[in-house]
Formats: sequence, C-alpha cells, structure tokens
Amino acid sequence: VLAAYGEAREAASLLSSVGQQRWNENMVTAVLTALSHAGEPAQAHDVLERWEAERGAVGGVRCWTAVVDAYARGGELHKAVELAHAAESRGVEPDGVLWMTVLSPCRHYRNVEVAQCAFQHVMRLGSDEERSAAYVLLADVYKRCGDTAEAERLGAERVSRGLRKQRGAVSVEVNGSTHVFHVASIPAELERHTDQIMDKLRQWEIWLGARGVSSESIKCQHSEKLALAFAVCQGLTSITLKKNLRVCSACHEASRHLTVLENIVVHHWDRSRVHVMRDGECSCGGYY
Repeated sequence: VLAAYGEAREAASLLSSVGQQRWNENMVTAVLTALSHAGEPAQAHDVLERWEAERGAVGGVRCWTAVVDAYARGGELHKAVELAHAAESRGVEPDGVLWMTVLSPCRHYRNVEVAQCAFQHVMRLGSDEERSAAYVLLADVYKRCGDTAEAERLGAERVSRGLRKQRGAVSVEVNGSTHVFHVASIPAELERHTDQIMDKLRQWEIWLGARGVSSESIKCQHSEKLALAFAVCQGLTSITLKKNLRVCSACHEASRHLTVLENIVVHHWDRSRVHVMRDGECSCGGYY
C-alpha cells in the first residue's frame, strides 16, 4: 500500500525497523517501488546495493526493475539503460517489463534514441501485450517529437503483426453503481447524461485554456476525463477513478488543475500507482 501511494519515507522507515538481516525480496521491492514513485533514484539504488551486500547475492529482476524505473521516471534515461545492462551482466534475467519502464518515460522526455533501444529489447523479451504497448509508446514518442509519418508507420506495422492495442478503460462508482468509460465513449446506461457531460467538458476547455494548460490536456476526451466529468456532474467531491493502464499525461495534467476549479479530491488508481490530486497538486510529484 505504501509503495502504491509513493510513501517512500514511511516505507523505508518500516523496512529499517525490521532489521536488514531479515529483509526479503518482497519487502525490498516494495520499498524500491515507493522510492521510485517518490522520485528518489539514488536512495533506491543505495537500498538495493546494501541489501545485495548483506545477502551476498544479486537481487531479482523485480528489484532491479524498480531501480531502473526510478531513474527513468526522473529523466535519467541513459542511467536507466546503463543499470538495465548492468543487471543483465550480473546474472539478472531481464524481461519486457524492465525495458518497458525505460521506454514509458521517453515520450515525456522526447528521447527517441533511448526509446528505440528499449523498444528493441521489448521486441526480443516481451509478451505480445508488451510488444503491442511498446509499438504504441514508440509511436507516441515520434508523434511528440513531430514525426507523425514514423508514428503512423509504426501503427500500421503493429496492426500488420497482429498486435492489438489494449483499450483503455476507467471505472467510477457513483451512487452505488459502477460505470466504465472508454475514450470518446459514454456508457450506454448513461446516454441521458451525455449533454451534461459534454457541457462540463466545454466549461473545462475554456477554464484550462485560460490557465495555459497544454492543448492536448484541454481537448482530449479520454476515458478518465469523461468519468471525472460525470462524477462532478453528479455532485461528488471525493472521486475514485480506476484505470487498467497508466494514467496519460494529458489527463493527469487536466485532472490536477481541475481539482482547483471544482474543489474536489481525486484518487486515481492506475496499473502502476495511486495518484491523490487536490488543490492543483498530485501526490506523485510528477513522477508517473
């Protein structure tokens, strides 16, 4: 739980109270994950090195993945690649997840070189689901860098290889009922609320635009924004969204700002962590 919320200080304190000689891989991985989510790569690396020295053996791939993730999230992408290779040279068997943690932040940091490197490793080591996601992420990197032609080529190549893109979905519970939203799609049972939701989105576009928020965050109609609009229209002030993928940067930025306008608190569970947004800030501190 502490790892999911990125409560690094509490997680590290709890681990220290156990005594280093009693640490196990699950404990260490949880703390490393919390440190990654809190933006503390150097501390995460130190914890891993101390544990390996104590046990006299190299940590498993989950431990190394957490440390690689910490550096990648913080923009130290070349350091993340260096550690991924170091893990393999020390006998850790890499997998698609490890290299996906390198690839994922490349869109935010617009690093095509590292993205291509990570992509090739995912193609070699990953599952079909991971390979499909890698195509989508690499295409997003090129799109973010202005090369739409290469992004479209990658999309076509993914389809030709029979790799299907996992559809993003966000669930929200309102008045005891759970509703699932997809991009630009309102659940059939909520069709009567369509005009209300779209009016709310138009209000948000004007307000976000006046605050200098990115155009992508303003215009997108991703599942999380639609679900949030519905919940706000129903009068909720504490809203829990649950997504099957990582929260996208556009919706993260928009949701964070909208907590100010709507005076709400948003608990956004994605496949990686929990984001608690209030007063225009997020508990992740930008590391997601």
